[in-house]
Amino acid sequence: RVAVRRDGRRAALEIAPTRPSHPLPVFAVETLFVYMHGIACWLARRRIVIEEACFPYPEPPHGAEYFILFSTQLRFSQPQCQLSFDAN
Repeated sequence: RVAVRRDGRRAALEIAPTRPSHPLPVFAVETLFVYMHGIACWLARRRIVIEEACFPYPEPPHGAEYFILFSTQLRFSQPQCQLSFDAN
């Protein structure tokens, strides 16, 4: 399940499993976030800076790539899976 939520000046793109008992596959999260962020930037006609990225799994072996793909503010083993950015 994918949603965009707004809370004041921040917005977040969230991914959640349709069945909580089935965790999100790492590759699926990475791919979906990269594609959706890319499409959002294209639609906005500008780069949308990701302020923080949260993932529901521990840092993967290739976690250093996340700094390039998402943000320097990374949080792993979180209850939610989201990319946060300025709502404007």
